[in-house]
Amino acid sequence: AAAHEVDLRAATPTEITAAGGEGGRTLADLTVGFTGTQDDTLSLTELGFDDLVPVTGAAITADPSILDGLDLLWVGAPLGLTAGSAGDDAVQAWVDEGHSIVGRGTAGLAAAEAYGLVSADAVTGTSSGNGIVALDTPGDSPLAPYAQDSSFIYPAVTFTDLGPETEVAQSYAADTFLAGHWAGSSGTNGPDFSSGRAAVISNEVASGARSVVFGTSIFFRTHPKGGLGQGGRAIFWAASTAPTPLPTPRPTTVSLSQVGATTYPDAATVRVEVAPQQGEGTPEGDVIVVDSSDSVLASARLSDGSARLTLPGRRPGAPRLRAGFIPADGDFAASATRAVAVVTAKVASTTRTKVKQLGQRRIRLITSTSARHPDVPVKGRVRVLIDKEPTRSFRLQPADDGVHRLKLRLGKGLHRIQVVYTGSGLVEASTSRNRKARARR
Repeated sequence: AAAHEVDLRAATPTEITAAGGEGGRTLADLTVGFTGTQDDTLSLTELGFDDLVPVTGAAITADPSILDGLDLLWVGAPLGLTAGSAGDDAVQAWVDEGHSIVGRGTAGLAAAEAYGLVSADAVTGTSSGNGIVALDTPGDSPLAPYAQDSSFIYPAVTFTDLGPETEVAQSYAADTFLAGHWAGSSGTNGPDFSSGRAAVISNEVASGARSVVFGTSIFFRTHPKGGLGQGGRAIFWAASTAPTPLPTPRPTTVSLSQVGATTYPDAATVRVEVAPQQGEGTPEGDVIVVDSSDSVLASARLSDGSARLTLPGRRPGAPRLRAGFIPADGDFAASATRAVAVVTAKVASTTRTKVKQLGQRRIRLITSTSARHPDVPVKGRVRVLIDKEPTRSFRLQPADDGVHRLKLRLGKGLHRIQVVYTGSGLVEASTSRNRKARARR
């Protein structure tokens, strides 16, 4: 994240609950066993599943331990297992442990139905029928969060006579066929028959095992890219663990205070402290300090509930900053302070004068102004006061190195001369001591 200049923060309990409902489901790098053609291999790979294990009924029968490393089974072609064989018993035991089967077409239905995950009949459309079909997705479907209103078929498979526990995850819309070549040759293999019937089915059984079976051709030659996403969604839904109650983190309080006074151009130091709102315990994690635009100025790891942070050098002023706590675990909740002013004062300055008598009424005045930090140049307006009355003014530039020389003509008598530097955005104002000068006539 840092390499791409992305700021990360811990999700709040509210955000976690919104994302996971009553309980969060975990996602992991899945190991997917699969049967099928090059369409299945290429599509699963393009989706990012890089732990793919090709399986066959013969291989499972010869070595049922193949299933031990699988998180899920994708069926794109018949498994080829004989009922009652060692391989068939191994798959049933694997499903009974809570593992899931996802697939497509009649092969996917046959596998999911054989191991008690769904119940339905499959009706295949004309073999040459292909094109784009319109879909409806129920609000409680596993596909609903990323529902698509169309898909590709070649050919279409329609599910009928669904069992009592089998749900319609997607159905062919009333006006089913949008584009392509699909004409029925009987009363059951055309778009009119599929209209309003199930295109995708799903179910979850008591063991936690799940199944999704597609009647649409979502992996056809990897062409329907939207279809790939529907397959990925179904796989993650089916492979995710059962909902688990989320821990309730303890509320925390964060305080932000400035450590000592800060003068430009020095960097300000702040202390951030995090404590439970109630009870004992020491929160662990990171703290950040952000400005009014939420840009992160500094971050640090807590030590015994507190951290000292040095902020980047800033111009004089009193910006209002906030501190936030990012917990390292679920024991304590994230929290933040209200805005607190962190003050950086202008650097002080010193102004001196020298007076040299040039004649009875003429003097040379040399003024010298410097900031009390060697790296801060002095610039700005300087006023010359004679007997407290403004007489001359000039502007210092950084190239002047704070020094200015001028000649003055005085009226008869004793005069008090003082120089006032009015300051700048970085440097405080300062006033010289009074110098006396006498004009004799």
